[in-house]
Amino acid sequence: MPGASNFYFATVIGMTILPLFYAVQNKFSIYTIVLILLAIESLGEIFYVQHWQGQGIVTTVGLSGTVLFPIILLFTSLRQWTLEKNRYLLFIAIILLLQIALVMTWAERLDNYRSITFYVLFAVIATLKLNKVQVRNELSNILTYYLIGATLFLIRDIFRLVS
Repeated sequence: MPGASNFYFATVIGMTILPLFYAVQNKFSIYTIVLILLAIESLGEIFYVQHWQGQGIVTTVGLSGTVLFPIILLFTSLRQWTLEKNRYLLFIAIILLLQIALVMTWAERLDNYRSITFYVLFAVIATLKLNKVQVRNELSNILTYYLIGATLFLIRDIFRLVS
């Protein structure tokens, strides 16, 4: 499909800049660290596409943010289970941990499994946002980052179906 590589590259650059933009806006917290690590993970994707050296190291450092975020959500949501937002956060944490487990287990079929978990992740985060459930600003920024990423996965899969 013409222009697909340009769209992909622009998306990856945008997904690298967005967490840095959010990190600068927030006060320093554990969520700021997660945002910076997510930006590093996207930067690793740029290294991978451009075939630059150090891609493995950059991606591995960035993946620690992907692992750290669901663990933070898990502990946050289990602290006060009765709040509605914490039920959403627990569900999001479980989806992200499932996504990590699928990536670690079935790397050769990664795209299919990752897409399935992104569909569910998109639905849960969109429901959280549409119901206007109040969460901390830093957490809202990370959820928006994941919502945009899931949306881009959906768009990519639609393009694959069409072509």
